[in-house]
Amino acid sequence: MGKIRPIMVKGHERALTMIKYNREGDLLFSCSKDHVPSCWYSENGERVGTYHGHCGTVWCLDVNFDTTRLLTGSADNCCKLWDVKTGECLHTWKHTVHAAEPARAASALPPPRARAAAAPPRR
Repeated sequence: MGKIRPIMVKGHERALTMIKYNREGDLLFSCSKDHVPSCWYSENGERVGTYHGHCGTVWCLDVNFDTTRLLTGSADNCCKLWDVKTGECLHTWKHTVHAAEPARAASALPPPRARAAAAPPRR
């Protein structure tokens, strides 16, 4: 087994709230209390890009199977869907329930084949 090497990522201004690798393991996604999720090369810790648009702590994130979309959830009561490559916000879901709690969990959908395989057969 190879030697474990720590990855130093410098760029967030406040405490991290979640980190997640993509499926291939070449990218690392992070979010923090500074409102700006980031993407990093896992090999050297170089920042690839950031995703601007939240107005509160970003508590959670998930990246889809083929690393094309990023889903984030924030204390601004919004979940946002991002294009990983361009950083464009594709959609925002605003939680409008009175006295709502912030979004603290996000999960990207599994690939279509996995969803089909998991579905029970029709009779």
